[in-house]
Amino acid sequence: MSRLEEFKESKQYILEDTLGSITPANSREADIYSFMRSYLDDELGGEDKAELLEELAKCITGKPYDRPKGREQFYSQKEVDELAAIMDSFIDGLLDGCAEGHLPQANALREKAWSEITALDEKTGGHLMDSWRRDEIHRWMEDACDAFIHEAIEIKNSMGGMQML
Repeated sequence: MSRLEEFKESKQYILEDTLGSITPANSREADIYSFMRSYLDDELGGEDKAELLEELAKCITGKPYDRPKGREQFYSQKEVDELAAIMDSFIDGLLDGCAEGHLPQANALREKAWSEITALDEKTGGHLMDSWRRDEIHRWMEDACDAFIHEAIEIKNSMGGMQML
């Protein structure tokens, strides 16, 4: 596996962070936090707060309780899968350029991928990408472009220094 191909795997930490926001943790501490947040935010739209406090008390004391209702989700697994596909497509474009023995417009590929990611983020009301994910995807793309340049130079050198078209 070339260094560039490894980028398909290395994006996983970004996707896991993205999924973490929509996947409820199955832990009592997370449930306590969620009950408290719901109580303070009154996000349940007037649900009886006494009932909410009762479930919170059961949770704190370790008695059986009804899991807290989740917050509204602005994106789903589908959008995370679309993000993964965009990132894979970006790497595939770079790999195709190396395989064909010429330099594609890496900048154009990056701009196209970022445009698609931005459109996907807008589709979710701006909830898919937070500042950390945005920065990490930019860094990931820059690193992939650097790896592409190194692979292209290696291919060029293995061809006896011939110009890549």
